[in-house]
Amino acid sequence: MRQLAGRRVGVSAAGRYDVVMRHAALLLLGLFVGAILVTWLLSSSTPPVVIQEPGPRVVSLSPALSRTAVLLGLEDRLVGRSRFCSFLDESVPVVGDLLAIDYERLIAVAPTDLIVQPSASGIDPALQRLAREHDWSLHSFPGLNDLGDVFAMTRALARAMTDEGPARDAAVARAETLDAQLAAALDASTPGFTGRVLILHAVDPVGAFGADTYLDEMLGRLGATNAVTGSGWLTLSLEDVIELDPDAIVLVRLTPSSWEDAAGALARLDCRAVRDGRVAVLAHPDVLYPSPALAEVAERLRDLLKKWKRDAGASRRAGEGRTGEQ
Repeated sequence: MRQLAGRRVGVSAAGRYDVVMRHAALLLLGLFVGAILVTWLLSSSTPPVVIQEPGPRVVSLSPALSRTAVLLGLEDRLVGRSRFCSFLDESVPVVGDLLAIDYERLIAVAPTDLIVQPSASGIDPALQRLAREHDWSLHSFPGLNDLGDVFAMTRALARAMTDEGPARDAAVARAETLDAQLAAALDASTPGFTGRVLILHAVDPVGAFGADTYLDEMLGRLGATNAVTGSGWLTLSLEDVIELDPDAIVLVRLTPSSWEDAAGALARLDCRAVRDGRVAVLAHPDVLYPSPALAEVAERLRDLLKKWKRDAGASRRAGEGRTGEQ
């Protein structure tokens, strides 16, 4: 029994049961909503990556820059990456790329520095504004078209991702070693095949590396000539390829494949390279990312050009032998 407004009010056992059940239902509902809220917060938030040593906390929005950081021994500085940096440890969260940035995740990983390889249109003004608001240092490496750009980027990144002191000295020394390795891989003291080579990165539509690109420069340093003279990354038709009539075709890919499987309609094209069998797939996981890892790409291209030179010499000697027999 309870006293209410001076009158005795009776509450039955059934009434008390209803009150208890309503309270229990409200409690269960509250627990359920709370569990959903906690689950949402845990799934949507990105905890900052913990770095034990003091120094910059770097977000990379470019696979070429991320690969360079790894080769410099600075992978532990990375606290965020682009979705294309699949070679980095999965513990480094994806914060997007220059085309689609997850700004909430970017803020959550608490960077001190951003390294970007902007497109021709430049860096998104929203990203620049956010960097100013949070006092992030924004390091831009536009272009990366030729090997000179790669050399300069490697040295600059060694400084941007370290503080002054032993760590920076070690990174700069490593950058100089990487540059020397790339230069050595481009040594053409014993040149290989010197004909006109068409270097492709796609077959449908046909995509070619033109003049003033890093693979064009690499080809020239190794003694061969680019079959196309236009600058940049070019789109060609099959008729264009026939008209160019290259002496050789190299198709670059991130993963291994046979020429027949990768070339598509190019494999049946009536041009000199196909007729002579001077076609090849050059596969390397970093071939499309301008970084010091291009040293391995240069070595494979150099070996391929030397093979074609040997094959051409063997065919010429065989032809001379048949002529002598007649």
